[in-house]
Amino acid sequence: MHLIAVVVNLLARMRSRIVELRSAGQILVDEAELAAGVAGPLTDAQRATLERSFGLAPMQLGIRRLPFGRLVVLDPAHLHEAIEALRASVRAAGGTRAVDEHGEQDPRMELAAAVRLVETERAVLVSLGGRLLLHCPAQVTADCEVELPSAGQVEWEFDGDGDTVFASLATRMSHAPLFSRVLSWRRGGVWTASTGGRCSVELVEEAGPRLRLRFDKTAESGARPHFEQYVQARLERLVESSTIRRRNIFVCGECETKITEEQVRKRRERGLDWLPCNVCAARVSLRDEWLRNDDTAGIAAELDRGAGVARRRDVANLVLAGKRLTADYDAYIAHAGADRDAAVRIAGWVEDRGIHAWLDCWEQSPVDEHVLAGLRVALVFVGRDLALAWEDPQTHAVLEQLVARRCPVVRVDLPGRKRDPTFPDWLNPVAVVDFAVVDPNPVEELTRWITGWHTDTAQ
Repeated sequence: MHLIAVVVNLLARMRSRIVELRSAGQILVDEAELAAGVAGPLTDAQRATLERSFGLAPMQLGIRRLPFGRLVVLDPAHLHEAIEALRASVRAAGGTRAVDEHGEQDPRMELAAAVRLVETERAVLVSLGGRLLLHCPAQVTADCEVELPSAGQVEWEFDGDGDTVFASLATRMSHAPLFSRVLSWRRGGVWTASTGGRCSVELVEEAGPRLRLRFDKTAESGARPHFEQYVQARLERLVESSTIRRRNIFVCGECETKITEEQVRKRRERGLDWLPCNVCAARVSLRDEWLRNDDTAGIAAELDRGAGVARRRDVANLVLAGKRLTADYDAYIAHAGADRDAAVRIAGWVEDRGIHAWLDCWEQSPVDEHVLAGLRVALVFVGRDLALAWEDPQTHAVLEQLVARRCPVVRVDLPGRKRDPTFPDWLNPVAVVDFAVVDPNPVEELTRWITGWHTDTAQ
């Protein structure tokens, strides 16, 4: 049959299958579930044709493929409804809420909506205590109803989109290791410092956008330089640095009375760097002492690195969560019995990078067709056990099927291995990753092979 006729026929059958699944109340399905009932056992050529049909299906049938887990939304309108509901719940929850609850909706739908929100909003997904938290500052609409710290204040003026700058800063600060968010409202937030004290950021648009920073007495004498330098560093990455202007707002530390700019100017013209408060007579310093702290630049860089590491970890956790929900595996691990602990340890390391590993002691079901179809690489461990992984009948059968599917095999040598075995001809590894060495980093090398960075070399 001509290719066009085959595709048209498959699309027609897929349309009927979609109607059937929608009638059953299903919103989100695996591609494999959609394909079931569309076609029986397929040859390689037919499978390739079906893949082309899936490529045309979103346009022809009004469905949407999600960017992870080979998932299909049968009615994108429901996804939009889920996103709107999630957006409203984030708004009501003060900008951060969990998205992995098991409610009436399919939890994968909840995760899918969160992923779409992250793609379209200034938002991130944060992994905390085994839960995925959606942090979306732009969805916070409540006004501030608490008294803000006011022992010290400063404003950073700039040219640019204030909402974009604040959302980016607030999202990044949610990952910074020295500060923890305790309160959110529309265009503002309060953080506690690990060294003590509270700091707040508020977006104010009076004659142009500006960020107003406030500090309580404890933060004023400790965390302020770190917090302010970090805000400055983020601003310089988000807007033209020549438009950034800093204005310190001096406040009496005893009665929190503001000192006017005219008072500051006239005292400084007389060579004075302090003045008595006109309310309580306390001595108020007019010096910007934090600007002379030589460590602030290094601290800001360290905060940024910490936030970047946390953000990459959270992205990996998000990817891994999607793969776990859909049983989408990247690597099959074959090991002998005595090497189980090493296999668990290494599998944990690669999963920290968003890679989903199939490991026998983690799974309750054997490798099935769905798992086989998604696997990218087979990892064969050689370690302390004199027995070899492929000598186990069940492992042998899985490895044979993966090799038949042209899945690359990577030999993984463990520290303290007892032998240097000769692999059978049918199980010829394309590479060896040795965990007995530290350079090159074996975890990074293994990650590259699993993710396909070494595909050209393997061929």
